[in-house]
Amino acid sequence: MNPRLLFLLLLGILVSIAYAQDEPEESLGEDQDYDSTEDDSSLIPPVSEEEAQPNDNSSSDGIDFVDPALSPETSPSDPGLSTVIPLNSIVSEATCSALSQWYKELGGTNWKTKTGWESTNMTSCCSWYNVHCSKFGQVDKINLSRNNLLGQLPDNLNNFPELIHLDMSHNEITGSIPSSINSAIKLQTIKFDYNKLSGDLPPVLGSLPSLTNVHLKNNSFTGTVPAAWGSIPTLKGLFLSNNKLKGGFPVAIQTMPSLEVLKQSSTFDNTVRNLKGNRLLGSIPESMGSITSLTSLVLSHQMLNGSIPESLYGLSNLVSLDLSRNRLTGNLSEKISGLVKLQKLTMSHNGLSGPIPPQLGSLQKLQLLTLNYNMFNGQFPPAEAPKPLGYCYMVPNQFQVCSDTNSITDVNSLAFQCAVDCASTRRANSTQTSKASGQLDIYGLVTLIAIALGLISVTLL
Repeated sequence: MNPRLLFLLLLGILVSIAYAQDEPEESLGEDQDYDSTEDDSSLIPPVSEEEAQPNDNSSSDGIDFVDPALSPETSPSDPGLSTVIPLNSIVSEATCSALSQWYKELGGTNWKTKTGWESTNMTSCCSWYNVHCSKFGQVDKINLSRNNLLGQLPDNLNNFPELIHLDMSHNEITGSIPSSINSAIKLQTIKFDYNKLSGDLPPVLGSLPSLTNVHLKNNSFTGTVPAAWGSIPTLKGLFLSNNKLKGGFPVAIQTMPSLEVLKQSSTFDNTVRNLKGNRLLGSIPESMGSITSLTSLVLSHQMLNGSIPESLYGLSNLVSLDLSRNRLTGNLSEKISGLVKLQKLTMSHNGLSGPIPPQLGSLQKLQLLTLNYNMFNGQFPPAEAPKPLGYCYMVPNQFQVCSDTNSITDVNSLAFQCAVDCASTRRANSTQTSKASGQLDIYGLVTLIAIALGLISVTLL
């Protein structure tokens, strides 16, 4: 063959190989990992996030939470609803004047509904929009939520000694909660969610002996939970998520005697503790296990580290446990079988490792399970999935193999329900090895062609 022709042929092959190497790889398709920064909440039914719901009477776990302040008997949905009082009852002029001050200082002329609030009759406030009175003419409930209130709440709550329920959520209220609230000694529920309140959480709430529910999520409160709150004897629901709380795990929460729900995505209470969306540091204290009344514990989106306290596995009343998006390490204990009422378990986006305990299969009420984006490894257990389990996210992790290869095809197994392909790691390793081998073969061919071109060049010269 003509040396010049051979030279051009080899040169063409070399260029073709180089071009092929530069082409982008095809998409991995359905097996491709999604962005680890994406919030898994998009994979969970909308009812699982309290903040995504227009009805504030449900918790972020999808567990119904009935606020007595919004019971059907006293529903504020009717714009003109108020309690009818006997004609011989006297409404305090000081009380009506205090409410009139609210109207003036919270942009009353721009309220969505303001029926009666413009009245100059300071004995008529029990007929004003969403002001409810007892049969004795005493204001016991005020609901001005979602009514376009704007400004700072006047410090005159001492004029409402019989107030039981106060709902000012979903407005544009600024400043702090007035210190005069400590005079409303019969107060049971306060709701200031979704406002622009700031400063420290008010310690004076600790002096309210009947307080059962505190809703302060989605504001800009700073600092930590006041120590005085730890002695509120009746507190059952505490919601503090999405504020700017910082520091170690609040000591006050560990001493709340009646707490049932804690959500520290922003809330602490005897029913719910929610602190999500704040920036708590340090480890979860063992003393949390002593709050045996807890039914929901949400501590997601913090900076908590260390291992999961063994005492948490003794909270047999827990229905929801969310520790996702922290820096937790260590193993998931086999003692998790003690959480017999658990319906939701979320621990994704941490550094948990070790094997998945087969005892997860014994949680017969479990409906939602997310353990993805951790470092769980070893053999995936052959356990059966709890029958109610409808949502499970277990990958990515670092599982090597299933102890029973049939489990990935058994529709009743945990591996099947969580879409765990225990052979995927081996396939990935095999693919990587083949790819590396193929790259070596191509590089070897390129080298031979380059040598041949060099020899032909010498011949032509």
